[in-house]
Amino acid sequence: HGRWTYVVFADDGNACGETCLGDLVMLRQVRLVMNEKRSRVQRVLVLNTPEAVASLVAQLKPEHPDLRVLADIGAEGARLRDFLQPVGASAYLIDPLGNWLMVYQRGADLQTDFKGIKKDLSKLLRLSRIG
Repeated sequence: HGRWTYVVFADDGNACGETCLGDLVMLRQVRLVMNEKRSRVQRVLVLNTPEAVASLVAQLKPEHPDLRVLADIGAEGARLRDFLQPVGASAYLIDPLGNWLMVYQRGADLQTDFKGIKKDLSKLLRLSRIG
């Protein structure tokens, strides 16, 4: 809570393959061009199990120092992946209050629409008084 969040799910649940890495790079670039407003935006990579978190953080830290890596182990079986259901989606934009706003499709769509994603986020940050 408190920040605009891009949530990305790992390709196979516990590893970040080529598509996942491309998506993370694209969202990092979008966040960086926000200049002084970039502190209002964070990126989160979600894995299926907590065992894979430490090794993936070590692997991604050099290129993605601000990336948060979390395990999707919800209370009483409720998982984030089940809540954010669209098949084939790669990244989700969640507002500072925890509301799911936008969905970006995996791979080529996400990685080629830099201007569109930047425009979406710029408008939201400009109009929003939260986060």
